[in-house]
Amino acid sequence: MRQVRVLLDSTSPTRQLVAVSATIPPRTETFMRALMHDPISVAVGDMGAPVTNVVQTVVWAAEAVLAVAQRQQLRNLLANQRASTILTFAAAGKEASALLPAIPP
Repeated sequence: MRQVRVLLDSTSPTRQLVAVSATIPPRTETFMRALMHDPISVAVGDMGAPVTNVVQTVVWAAEAVLAVAQRQQLRNLLANQRASTILTFAAAGKEASALLPAIPP
């Protein structure tokens, strides 16, 4: 954990730090919280208990796919009644912003 501190000490004090994990051991969570300012936790279900009612599906949109096709695919996913939450990853903020018009209000 010393290496993590050395690395973070060499970055800007205004950095954003994100720790994402399905499971975080208590010692690691304590360490990460000490490095963050006002950390926010998101949990699905009870902490420490397995979640049985979450279905994860990966939909890969190749970079070669036109942005129009990606937006249509996102609209189709959002129209599905079972898809109440969708997490989308993009290589750049500009690409994520281009998907915003596909999200219904």
